[in-house]
Parts: sequence; C-alpha cells; structure tokens
Amino acid sequence: MGKKKGASTSDATKISRDWSASAISNRDVNKLRALGFISSSEDDIRLPGAVSRPRPPKGFTVMFSAFLFRGLSLPAHEFLRSLLFFYGIQLWQLTPNSILHLSIFITVCEAFLGIDPHWGLWRKIFYVKRHNDSNGPPVVGGVGFVVRKDVDYLDYPMKESVQGWRNKWFYLRDPVVSGQRSNLPPFEDKLIAKPKKSWQNALSPEERVIADKLFDQVVALKNTGGLTMCGTEVVSVFLQRRVQPLMSRPHQLWLYTGKDDRSRVSSADLSAEDLRDEVRRLTCLSAKDNIVLTSARPPYDSQHLPTEVPAIAQCYPPTPESGVEPEDDDDNSEETEDPQRALEDSDVQEEEATEDDAFLRSRRRKQIHEDFITTAESSPSGQDNDAARAASPPPAKKGSTSFFSVEDDLDLSDDDDEVPLAKRPKLTFGRKASVQEPKPSPAKSTPPSRTTVEKIPVSRVIPSGDAPASSAARDHPIYATVDAVVDFAEQFTRLESENAQLRKTVKTSADQVLEANRLAANANNENILLKDELKKLKQQLKDEQDARREAAAAIDKKEGVLRESITNLLSKVF
Repeated sequence: MGKKKGASTSDATKISRDWSASAISNRDVNKLRALGFISSSEDDIRLPGAVSRPRPPKGFTVMFSAFLFRGLSLPAHEFLRSLLFFYGIQLWQLTPNSILHLSIFITVCEAFLGIDPHWGLWRKIFYVKRHNDSNGPPVVGGVGFVVRKDVDYLDYPMKESVQGWRNKWFYLRDPVVSGQRSNLPPFEDKLIAKPKKSWQNALSPEERVIADKLFDQVVALKNTGGLTMCGTEVVSVFLQRRVQPLMSRPHQLWLYTGKDDRSRVSSADLSAEDLRDEVRRLTCLSAKDNIVLTSARPPYDSQHLPTEVPAIAQCYPPTPESGVEPEDDDDNSEETEDPQRALEDSDVQEEEATEDDAFLRSRRRKQIHEDFITTAESSPSGQDNDAARAASPPPAKKGSTSFFSVEDDLDLSDDDDEVPLAKRPKLTFGRKASVQEPKPSPAKSTPPSRTTVEKIPVSRVIPSGDAPASSAARDHPIYATVDAVVDFAEQFTRLESENAQLRKTVKTSADQVLEANRLAANANNENILLKDELKKLKQQLKDEQDARREAAAAIDKKEGVLRESITNLLSKVF
C-alpha cells in the first residue's frame, strides 16, 4: 500500500474546521469561575472578541471550555506538558475526548494503581492519530489519542460527537511553574498537524517489561470482583473529589485528604444526583441508562493508602529542561501508531459514528469449534483458494453500536438548552446505511467460484491412544499447530513459575520494607515520647530553681527586717 500524501498547508481547500470567532460570553466565564475551573481574577482571563484567529497575549494560552469540563485547569499537570512537548503538538490541536482520555489515565494511575502517571504504560495503551475528513485535516482538534484495539482497556462510553466545542474558546493566563521554562508549549498558529518521529510510540524491551506489568494491574482492576469496570467509576472519582486531574496539584490523588484538601478547585460537594448527571454529560449515555459510579475496588486516599510500596519510578515524557526539544516533521513517513501498526488518516469525520471497539474485540473472541477442522480443497475449475477468496464479496462490517448522538452538553447555558430526552434518537444496534457504500446491483453481480469444503473430525486427523500416525496424517498442518501449542504451554508454564517466584520475592521485599517502616515509626514515636519527658524534666528543674530563688529572697527579706528591728531597739536603749 502506497503512502498517502498529507494535505498541503498552502492549499486552503484541503483543510477543514479552521478557527472561527469565539462564542464565549461573560456569562459563560462567570459560570466557569463559579465551578472553580478558572481563576477568579479578572486579569487572568481575556475574551477574544470578534477575531477569527487567536492571538493570545504574552503569558496567555488558548483554552476551550470543553477541556475544562474534562479535567484540565491551569497550571497544567507535568505529564500533559511533557507529552505535548514530546509529540510536538499544541493543546488546541487535541480533541475533548483526548483530554478526557488523559484525565481518566492519570486518575487510574494515581487513585487505583498508587503510582504517578507512567509514560510507558501510556504508550502501551494509546497511540497518536491525525484526524481527516473529506475536506482535509481539521485545523482545530486535528490530533487525537486513541486506545489501541489490541489492548483490553476500559470500555468507556465516550461521546462520538461533542457539538460546537470549537466555538467556545478564550485566552487564559498560563502561569509558569517553578523550574520550568514555560508551562504549556507557546502558541503557534499552524494549519496542519504533521506527523513527527516521536509519534511512533516505540517501547524499548526494558520499557515494555514494566509497561506490561503495569497493564496487568489495569486489567486486574477492570475485572475486580467479577465486575467489569467501564470507566464511569473513574470519572466519578475526580468529579466527586472536585479535583482536576490535568492540573498541577500539591500531591497525588492517593494522598487526597477530604473536603479540606488543597487539590480541590471547589469546596462545594456534589449530591449523588448531581454527580450522576455530571458523569452522564461526559458519556454517550442517556438519563435512563444505568450509570455505575462506584468501583468494586475503592480508590486510594490518605485514609486508605496502597498496602504495597510501589517500586515504579516516576516516568514522564522528556521535556526541554532535560535537553530534549520537539522533533521536526517526519517528511519521509506518514503518522504511525507504532512500528507494528501504521497510522492511517481516518476517512470518517469526528462527528460521525465509528465502529465500536468492543464489538471488534468480541468478534476476535468468537469461539472456535472444538470437534471439527474445516479444510478447503481446490475447486473443480482449478481456481486456487486465493483466487476464490478474491472473487468472494467481502463480509459486511458491523454497523456502529453507539447509543446516540446528543446535543453538546458543554454549553454553559441553562439546562433547558439541552435536547429533551423524548427528542433524542433511540438506542439502536442496527447497521447504519452509508451513502459512501454502493450497493451491488443484482443483475451485474457474479457469483463467486465455489469451493468444496469438507469437515473432518479431529479423531480422523489425530489418532487416539498410542496408535502410530500415518505419514500422510502426520504431515497434516494440525500437527505443527499442536506442537506449537505444546511448546507455548511449556514456555508459559515456565514463565508463570518464574513470575510466581518473582512475586514471592517482591512480596518478601515489600514485607521487609513495611517492617522497616513500622520499626522506624515506633522509633520515631519513642523519640517523641523521650523528647516530651525531657521537656517535662527541664520544666520541673526550672520550677524547682525558681522556687529556691523565691525562698532565698524571702529569707533575705526577713533577715533585713530583723536587722532593722535590732538596730532600732539598740538605738532606743543607748
């Protein structure tokens, strides 16, 4: 397959969804302030007015209200800042769903795994994709983070369409964090997000080992208690705690202390009904759907810390402070997911439905018949199997299993601006008709060449018992498959044994660390008690010295009075 040519920045007809005048108002900004998403200072916000292309003042960045509702506030989290620099992309080139993916990922790492967001785990789960439609790559929101189809990540019911989000933008002050050259990458007005070499998302063998271990914990979390976590439980954590995951915070989510926590953007708590409604707004679910808000495994906080000390070092993408600058455009190759997967431009617009990943995974898990092996023989016409398959019509793709498209819930206007539930499209799992998919004409269609298919019982291919197999039967491909399965089983058993031994060693080391921490805590407590006792002894000694001084002063006073009395008496006698 030849490489696709990227859209030229000089050809205005090959770009789509360019900047337009902002529709944000002072009323919208006041509501954002009330929610704690932005600063209360008037000097930190600038409305762009009627300009159609952003020109943020110095020290400001372009912000979308949709991003704030999905967990981003400024100053930005170090992981987001590093990620943007490493990929060489602008914040405004991302989509709202990509921002929500980042918030969920950071919450999973901090609140459920007890670790900082891990760069290797991120690259194992997600890849970078440049969006494209019939008019060319979008200017605003042209880049997205997409879950790989071969990983068993959270099946979050993400909105397929966030209507009107590109029109709600404004300038927000981007405070510089100590020790950083800048917080977010400086604003650059680019037409097309060109692929970078850094988009390959390649993992070294050492990184892959750590990423695989962390992802095993994610899978275990997803299937805790025999229930399947879909991700709404994760979103409810940072919404209920009133914490913005993509904001630079005093501490991680596993150290969250409660209503007085300094990480909160608002002191007001959400009721159960409000929490459910806010979670629903970030999904494609309706008010009638069952929305799970509580996970089988409670999230960590300061009162429920991780039982095991994580042995994973902090791992963020390289930043300019470390001497790594954003890479140049990769002119020799198109955007790639990783060395094993080519990243192709999508021919579906962002607002159109896409095929559901969960359905694809379910098709891959389809059970194989255990009693028969199907073999295809040559057709009577002498046409080979490859030609027969080429002549056969391709199987029809399953239509979108999305629930429905809803009106943009990010509009900060009152709830009566929402589309009423009665007018929303009903839930459907049927196939969607597409004008781009021509229907074959019955008169012109040619039946494919027939292929004789025989079902052979396994017992005819693999002899039972210890009976020797004939040379013809032994040459059957099933034997090579069986041998490969046996070898894999032996390797898997050996690896499981080594893994169990390693876990035992790690657990022993963790127990030793916990015991050392306990002894250190006991020693610290004893030290505190000794200091208190010493303080009491010093106070007692001081009190005794003061009492002796007072007694001596009283004695001296009495002696003085006695001397004066004796002197007066003697003067009277003589």
